[in-house]
Amino acid sequence: MLMRQQTYSLSPVPYISDHKLRVNIIRIYHDTPANGTHFGRFKTTRKIQERFYWPSITRDIRLHIRSCIPCLQNNHQRKKSPGLLKPITPPEGVWQLVAMDFHGPIVPSSREGHKYIISITDILSKYVITKAVRDCTALTASKVVIHDVILKYGTPCAILTDRGTHFTAAIMAEIFKQLGVKHIFATSYHPSTNGQIERYNAMDAKIAALSNDRRSDWNEKLPFVTFNYNTTIHATSNNIPFNMMYGRSPLLPFDYHNGMVSLPSETTYVHELNKYLSMITNNARDHILNQQTKYKIRYNSNRSNPDYKIEDIALIKNIHTRHKFDIRYEGPYRIIRKLASKTYIVQHMAQNVNKHSSNFHTLDSANKEKYIHQCVISTIQNNMKVNVYPMLQPLTSFSIYFINHTTSEPTIDYLIENATQSKVFSINTNNNNVSKMRALIQIGSVHNVSILMLFECCSLPKQDSHLF
Repeated sequence: MLMRQQTYSLSPVPYISDHKLRVNIIRIYHDTPANGTHFGRFKTTRKIQERFYWPSITRDIRLHIRSCIPCLQNNHQRKKSPGLLKPITPPEGVWQLVAMDFHGPIVPSSREGHKYIISITDILSKYVITKAVRDCTALTASKVVIHDVILKYGTPCAILTDRGTHFTAAIMAEIFKQLGVKHIFATSYHPSTNGQIERYNAMDAKIAALSNDRRSDWNEKLPFVTFNYNTTIHATSNNIPFNMMYGRSPLLPFDYHNGMVSLPSETTYVHELNKYLSMITNNARDHILNQQTKYKIRYNSNRSNPDYKIEDIALIKNIHTRHKFDIRYEGPYRIIRKLASKTYIVQHMAQNVNKHSSNFHTLDSANKEKYIHQCVISTIQNNMKVNVYPMLQPLTSFSIYFINHTTSEPTIDYLIENATQSKVFSINTNNNNVSKMRALIQIGSVHNVSILMLFECCSLPKQDSHLF
């Protein structure tokens, strides 16, 4: 055995020439609970270099960690999310385009059981309508649109929402169709698209400051915070939302009242009002465009704008994490369709699940096959069920793996590859094993012969039938 004196070790370490052994060493000192626990590149490299040596050790460790699915799913991604910002061009007038969104669930809920805040924001004036609600369903959203928007402020030309199920439901589509409102979808889970980050951060802090110690009356404070938000100058538009919405300055409860009532002629008032509204609308629109340009430059600086391709493998950011140990990135997923510049439809590689997504990063193409292989192995292991067929009476129990038309192609390919290596296979289905699954695969061992049986059929054979 060849030995090498390493800088990091007191005694010489063995030279590892076998490629498979190198892979196993890296797995042991990175993946296993006893030796690795998925530490980063620096710690893992130092630990292995203290014990072994081969020329490409640093590169091999780096590639392994870059292709480690548990690390990718659970580690923080320090780099900026890819994709350039495309701000929404403000409309020409007030109440032409409004954005609607749910915020929550809010913990703790109110005494009345409210868990969410639904907000409607005019894109130009920044005027906000809010309402505390118990859920975030399509029915709740439709009621708010009718009773709190249409019947109080009139019908907007278009409503901007994300692609949440509460906005993509059939009931919402029918309401928008009947009202003649254009429904525009923003990038999924991208709050900077319609500007709710700044609004929610401001509102959450103010509501918390006004609420009681238990924070159970936040729904009662919400109207006060919303009113003050609307009567305060907005940095983006450089105007007060209330002024742009109603054409006058708000009179606050403690403002001075002179008791005088002016009665100008109707013609003069209408002329002055239109002149005033036209002035503040143009000023607000110009200021919004200027602020958007500045923010776009800051946002896009040092940010990649990759061109994702169909069949690329990706992990999706889990935006619903509530606990420290929740997985941060789900997957792997395969990109199957492009909807917009930053929005794609992806399909889980182990499940027949499709999602809209913009918050993801693609996996290293150099390790694409490794990701697929790991995903297939993990899927098989997670879906194995142990069962013994009485008619066969094998020496060992069988592991059965159920498949149907939703099973991914990599999984089928992996199983068939093993099936081609088997020598003998037979089965008698005259037993009490009943399954509602579409088909099954059996993997087992009889007399030290590896056996894999694949039955691709519409339904399992009946109990009184025989298959040889």
